[in-house]
Amino acid sequence: MDDIVGRLASACFIIFALTIIPLMIIFNNLDLSQRSALDTVVSTYADEVRSTGVITKENYEDFLRKLSNTGYTYDVKIVHKSKTAVPTTSGSYKIAYKSYGKSEILGYIEGFGPDGEPGTSDDTGIKDYVMKSGDFISIKVVADTETTGSRLFRSVINGSSIIKLGASSGGMVGNTR
Repeated sequence: MDDIVGRLASACFIIFALTIIPLMIIFNNLDLSQRSALDTVVSTYADEVRSTGVITKENYEDFLRKLSNTGYTYDVKIVHKSKTAVPTTSGSYKIAYKSYGKSEILGYIEGFGPDGEPGTSDDTGIKDYVMKSGDFISIKVVADTETTGSRLFRSVINGSSIIKLGASSGGMVGNTR
């Protein structure tokens, strides 16, 4: 009787292993290819912004379109650190960076004016967001939902960790117009 139970348990384990493990490998490879595609989209856009020093409404919308082609929705964070000279008490200057977030950048592109509200008297119309050489730009993208491979892996091992797609890129703004 023990031999039958042992064989049945072994057979169940082998069947489980032969069905779940290949699925986990397939979904892991799918996650890797999606992660690679996301890395390419984010780094290409960051390189374009760094080399031109300009964020336009068109190139930002194209970036969002390419992100949506990956099949996920994302939380996009953009930070521009503008290089400025700040006077010191000794009469000299020191370099400091003022940060601008995504809402300020997109508000400028949309022409919302200093108050950041659309449809007010200080609106300026759509214009390009131009950065100076020496400024820094950082773009971070994180998926709103977990990956398919993460869901399968979590259900098999009964874990609680959630793995989401994410990518970041940025650097110093170079040759600007």
